[in-house]
Amino acid sequence: EDFAANWRLPHATTQTQTPLEHAARDAAAGDASGDWARAVAGYTRAIDLADCDTQAVTTLLANRSAARLQDGAAAAAAHDAALSLTARPADWRPRLRLARALGELGRQADAGREAAHVLRLSAVPAQASQEAAALLRRAAAEASSAPVA
Repeated sequence: EDFAANWRLPHATTQTQTPLEHAARDAAAGDASGDWARAVAGYTRAIDLADCDTQAVTTLLANRSAARLQDGAAAAAAHDAALSLTARPADWRPRLRLARALGELGRQADAGREAAHVLRLSAVPAQASQEAAALLRRAAAEASSAPVA
């Protein structure tokens, strides 16, 4: 979800933007340019500024999770995704990001559970469903090759 593009004042100039809008737009610019450190910093500033707006914080956490995944910070990405899910448990975006992060952390069984949850949700785009199915297959393959205790 592109938080900055869907922000309340889409035509605001730099001079009329609130600090929150400015931070969100800076984060989105980092996303667009592949500057993940800039994106993470922008989302972090925006989260700090939006602390009373649960919907905004939830979206910002989900977006920061994606940026952290791109930046190679899987543990932090998993944390952000899990926090986002506390407010919107039926949102496929943070759920899929959590599955990705858990997989990157080597927690394939947990990644598989989250991926299976994504596949049970409605209105998940085909590409996201395909990725969730791949994560689920990877978890199943690892489980079948694990030594029996």
